[in-house]
Amino acid sequence: MSNLKRIITTSIALAKAGFKEQNEGSYSGIILQVIVPLLMLGVLVLIFSSAIGSQIPHYPFYILMGIVIFNFFTSTIANSIDIIKTNGQLAKNLKFPLISLIISITFLNLFLHLPSIVIIIIFILVTKSSILGIIFYPLILLFLTFFTLGISFTLATMKVYHIDTSTIWSMLSLIWWFATPIFYLVEKNSMIYQANLINPLFYIITTAREIIIYNRAPEPFIILGMLLFSLLSLLIGLFIFQKLENKFAEKL
Repeated sequence: MSNLKRIITTSIALAKAGFKEQNEGSYSGIILQVIVPLLMLGVLVLIFSSAIGSQIPHYPFYILMGIVIFNFFTSTIANSIDIIKTNGQLAKNLKFPLISLIISITFLNLFLHLPSIVIIIIFILVTKSSILGIIFYPLILLFLTFFTLGISFTLATMKVYHIDTSTIWSMLSLIWWFATPIFYLVEKNSMIYQANLINPLFYIITTAREIIIYNRAPEPFIILGMLLFSLLSLLIGLFIFQKLENKFAEKL
């Protein structure tokens, strides 16, 4: 427990320092968290609303929920991949918990995610959805965080051993964006629906949409998929990181 407390305390301290560094003299980081998803939403609605939007109730809100969740996932990982590699000196300090570097990035992005939650609440009010749906968002965000942490642990470890990890991830994340139903609807039994059954973000985004936008319970297998993929990702990522952590100093 004392080790866990030290990891959490160090992670929070690093997250605070990172926030101050990013927003010293301005709040551009927070402002971008508002502007970027709204700009993406505007472009996607403009392009696809006539062709796809008519089939999806509350189409702008549908897109927004996908964007907000996907952006948290990709921005956290993008900031985590290089964090061990760029802090090589800390890897040689046996007393410093390296895992805190990755967790701190996640904490920082959780804080930067707060403006997105405000936008979601505004959309709830505009679309006259039940405000009670937002009560479940922290729980959905928790499982999204577990999943994201697991991928971050894995990719940050891979980057220590393979310098091309960031490039590979950039390509994979772009493919992942289009494969995930962010701005389109997938029909059951279609090929893309079958493909999304192995896409963890599909379960997380669908759960959020069903509860928050449409105020209904997701199908049990959707909730189960969110739980299983999130926990498996976290456990596998932790296992890989802890298995190889002792060799980081040799590689850096």
